[in-house]
Amino acid sequence: VQNGYAFTDRYDLGFNTPTKYGTVDQLRTSLIALHKAGIKAMADWVPDQIYNLTGMQIVTAKRVNDSGIYDQDSVINDSLYAAQTKGGGTYQAMYGGAFLDKIKEMYPDLFQMNQISTGVPIDPNEKIKEWSAKYFNCSNIQGRGAYYVLKDWASNS
Repeated sequence: VQNGYAFTDRYDLGFNTPTKYGTVDQLRTSLIALHKAGIKAMADWVPDQIYNLTGMQIVTAKRVNDSGIYDQDSVINDSLYAAQTKGGGTYQAMYGGAFLDKIKEMYPDLFQMNQISTGVPIDPNEKIKEWSAKYFNCSNIQGRGAYYVLKDWASNS
């Protein structure tokens, strides 16, 4: 998918293959220039848009609003879908969870509060080496794109 979002490796910012935005050397040059200008830069991680992975999973979905509040009247609730949401790349396997200990040290409250989507705190010990639909916490369609991401209408399955 050439929209810039449907990535398959959350940690690959174009290191193996240039993105439509440029090469890894161009990215590094841009980051160096930003840092010299006193600007902090971060990657825009959009987990809701990991829908182009190679591994198939059967999942259910629940519709939630932009705040993660469950919409009990949604027509898609608890329907089964074949979703391409399992897998990940080389960098996901290498770096998944690599910064978890530092995040726990800096932001311990993140691992104590109940999440809106699950009702329980984030697992402080789970290092995600391979992406899976279970990490979407039932909120991956956020009131938009129902059936587009999770069901292939062309195959009737």
